[in-house]
Amino acid sequence: MVITALLLDASAKVTPRNSPKKRHPLRAALFCVLLLVLAGTIYSWQTAWPETVRREAYLPELETMARAFPYDGRLQALVGARQLEAGDYPTAVESLRQAIAAGEDGPFVWLNLAAALDANGERPRALANLRLALGKQPQDPQLRAALERTGHVPVGAPTGALAPAISPDGPRPILAELTQGSFLNGLSSWWGHAHPNDSGFTTRQLWAQSEPKNALVQQLWGQALQINERPQEALTVLRGAVALAPRSVEGHLSLAVLQEQTAQITAASLEYLAALRLQRDNLSALLGFGRTSLSAGHAGHAVRAFNLATQIAPNSIEAWKGLGRATQLTGTGYDQSVAAYQKVAQLAPDDTDFFNDYAVSLDKISRQAQAEALLRRRVAAAPQDALSRHLLGRALMNFNPTPARVAEAEAQTRTALKLNPGNPTSSIQLAQLLFQENKAPAETIELLKNAIGHDPFNRNSFLLLARVYRQNGQNDLADQSDSKATQLFENQQKILKLVDVEHNGQVSRSQRAQLVRLYELTGQNSKARQQRTVLALTQKDPRLAERVENSYNTSVDQVLGAARTPLENE
Repeated sequence: MVITALLLDASAKVTPRNSPKKRHPLRAALFCVLLLVLAGTIYSWQTAWPETVRREAYLPELETMARAFPYDGRLQALVGARQLEAGDYPTAVESLRQAIAAGEDGPFVWLNLAAALDANGERPRALANLRLALGKQPQDPQLRAALERTGHVPVGAPTGALAPAISPDGPRPILAELTQGSFLNGLSSWWGHAHPNDSGFTTRQLWAQSEPKNALVQQLWGQALQINERPQEALTVLRGAVALAPRSVEGHLSLAVLQEQTAQITAASLEYLAALRLQRDNLSALLGFGRTSLSAGHAGHAVRAFNLATQIAPNSIEAWKGLGRATQLTGTGYDQSVAAYQKVAQLAPDDTDFFNDYAVSLDKISRQAQAEALLRRRVAAAPQDALSRHLLGRALMNFNPTPARVAEAEAQTRTALKLNPGNPTSSIQLAQLLFQENKAPAETIELLKNAIGHDPFNRNSFLLLARVYRQNGQNDLADQSDSKATQLFENQQKILKLVDVEHNGQVSRSQRAQLVRLYELTGQNSKARQQRTVLALTQKDPRLAERVENSYNTSVDQVLGAARTPLENE
């Protein structure tokens, strides 16, 4: 009551001077307009920015978006177009179908779907989809023209021959429509130029077109193509970038990484070496050169590269793993291999993915118990690792083979075969276990036949099969298997002799041709191709291969140091 009285008293004393001011309609209207403009701006940004994001996004990012928004037809069509650029026809077919189902059913989407089906080897469905589209949009000139063009393609033309007739412009019309972006494109482009490594796909594309002589810009564009799974185009661009800036370490590395990913091992190794000439302590180049040297069979070079990498980056897990693998593959460096893997175990105590190789090296220096313990840890950590189970089975059958351990060896080997059906090595191991236990001869023979079917050049398969046949009284078949094993052994011995001659630099062209044939007879097709290439190169200059190899080894010595340990001399 007191408060009410006070309020009433105060209101009675209000004078005109203290009364509320009059409202200004114009000011209120301006305020409302500002609010509307602000709301419109926010709305415009909210709708515009996603369009610019899609314009700049790389293929993996677009695919992630498409999984999150499966009913966004425009997004699905954009993803399908990018997948077509990458030559991923099966995935593009699914994306374009999803786009049409979500309502993005313009003529160019239908045309690209039909073209993708033909490129994917589904010509009847390609034509059926084209006719279906024309049935839905009978007056569309693009669809009508496409169907007419298909009539000019000869019957029986190879897979993909119809695709250019259906869609001569490929995915470009879809991309032109769906990558227009928004009024915020300029902002994204400005940011990309200011932060090149974070720039988007279209920014790099337009930048590369505007500055064809800028090595860094071309390198960025090549990397963008690589991310978008267009490796051949990327290789061309990255080679051009290296030609523009031959002293760019990053340029050589970018090209080398892509060459390695596309199995161009020799070319990649040379690019890594070129980077090392410019910067000997570049860790990425050392690791890359080590990897490619291993792939090319140059374990000695790999040892030196990984050894230097461990000196430069003593906490690099990849460097120590590489050193462990390289010293193992020299065939004489198992102690050094174990030491390297021990360092990996110290740096990454929870990592088990190198345990298979670690166990092999331990076994080679007669530390079978430790090898078995590692393999058990690996199987527990990765039960789907077929190789770990195979190696564990081998360890159990060879080290202290009690009946219980042999039974476990059989179980582990069978599991390895289930995880990797048809694997010839596991098939031979299981067959050997069954033969030793004198059981299941029919299964043993089937396993060995399977192994030979997958790898007809494994001498051990024929030797064991001969023993099984002889035990079963099938002597004719046993003799045939023995004969095949003997032939493989003799061919391998001939190869070893010719390789020694080659290493001494005295191999003739006829001997090299013989080496090609022997590699083919023993299933070593990649080596056969290498020798055939050398034959072609040395047709006019028989000493060319020797000079090239000597030059390469000299370059490696200059970069990694000429001093070699007995281990590296193999």
